[in-house]
Amino acid sequence: MRALLPLALATFAVGTDAFVMAGLLPSIAADLEVSVPAAGQLVTVFALTLALAAPILSWLLSPLDRRKVLRLALIVFVAGNVVTALSPTYPIALLARILTAAGAATITATASSAAVAITPPERRGRAMAWVIGGLTLSTALGMPLGNLIGGIDWRLTLWAVAALGVVAVIGISVALPKVVLPATSLMARLAPLRQPKVLSILVVTLLVMAGHYAVYTYIAAVTADATAGSFPQALTMILFVWGAGVLAGNFFAGHLVDKRPVLGVAVGALAGGTVLLAISPLTAGNLAIAGIWAAIWV
Repeated sequence: MRALLPLALATFAVGTDAFVMAGLLPSIAADLEVSVPAAGQLVTVFALTLALAAPILSWLLSPLDRRKVLRLALIVFVAGNVVTALSPTYPIALLARILTAAGAATITATASSAAVAITPPERRGRAMAWVIGGLTLSTALGMPLGNLIGGIDWRLTLWAVAALGVVAVIGISVALPKVVLPATSLMARLAPLRQPKVLSILVVTLLVMAGHYAVYTYIAAVTADATAGSFPQALTMILFVWGAGVLAGNFFAGHLVDKRPVLGVAVGALAGGTVLLAISPLTAGNLAIAGIWAAIWV
């Protein structure tokens, strides 16, 4: 547990940084004097960098001790958030998000592999739940709290995320033992892409995430009618119930996968998500309905 907590904190920081931008887009757009869709590209460039850099950086850094990799990645992550918080213009903020994503690209996968390596086989499932739980907890707490802080100044949220990264670096340096795993080549890492089943899973995941985050990224604009004229923190409330739904769904799904066939769980989740995504335009005009929709969709 002592070693797992800083790993969970690292994934919590990454998740908060990735998700919190959605609620801050109107403030960022106004401050940097760009449109909300343009501000949304800060999320896009972060996600693209994350996706492209993750396999390459994991390969380049694979010979190193996992502790050193995590420290290096977190330092880059913290630096990216600091530069974003200090950005006077939109182009600088865009470049800063690329730097942040380069650090974030390595953190979650490395934290997960380190957790598995230091845990006995019979406890690895729970260890993974702790580490990935930090990521899902970021949607339940980090995202709404970041939005709440961002109500004062969106830059303060990024300073707070940077502070989380610093604490995670210290915790990993103190608590995580040396972890060296076998190095693998880039071709070996990409080899599973030649398997049709793997490609099918990747395509399904891509489509699901595209549908999910296309709505989530612009959640402030999507729910503008529902939050207009209500209490000041209505959007924070929606983000909180959204995150609570993610957290509950994560642990519930883990329980189902242990008890039921994986294919049935996946198909059921996809069917439910498809229906809820299809009816989302009908929920955006009422605050109570939008809250219920946000809780059960994820």
